[in-house]
Amino acid sequence: LMLGLEYQRDLVQRVSTSADTFGDLYVFEADNRRNGFFIQDDWRLNDKHRLILGLRQDRAQVGGSSWNPRLAWVWNVRSDATFKLLYGSAFRAANLFEFQFNDPRSLPTPEPERVRTLEAAWDQSLSPQLQLRASAYVSRLKNLISLDDSPQPYFINSPKLSNEGLELGLER
Repeated sequence: LMLGLEYQRDLVQRVSTSADTFGDLYVFEADNRRNGFFIQDDWRLNDKHRLILGLRQDRAQVGGSSWNPRLAWVWNVRSDATFKLLYGSAFRAANLFEFQFNDPRSLPTPEPERVRTLEAAWDQSLSPQLQLRASAYVSRLKNLISLDDSPQPYFINSPKLSNEGLELGLER
């Protein structure tokens, strides 16, 4: 069983942009606080199967709170081969520049980014010095924070994005 706490308090944050002839063009100052708690446990079901269960809760002064699970099933198919099925999620709140940049124009703070990922992986030992790894994955990203493409840009949340892929690796 693994437990953890994380605490961050930024008493002073300052972001400024300037030009040599004009001095500071934009100055953003703020304080921020963020904390997180996580718990994870590794359950050995039998000699061949393990289940890993985790949960993380984050709270940020800017960006609110989020609960994010982590699940994994590990099957030792043989002594030299393992199959893994993994699921997890995460979030990221807007940073100082992203949330303060919109404020002078009375535009809303971008919503936190959220990602969910599912992966199936095969690890195979070909020899004591050579390892093969193959995986297939799918990720869904919601609210990616990015600049829009207007002449006076500001931060927005993008539409939902997805990412699918296959990965093959050989390690010596």
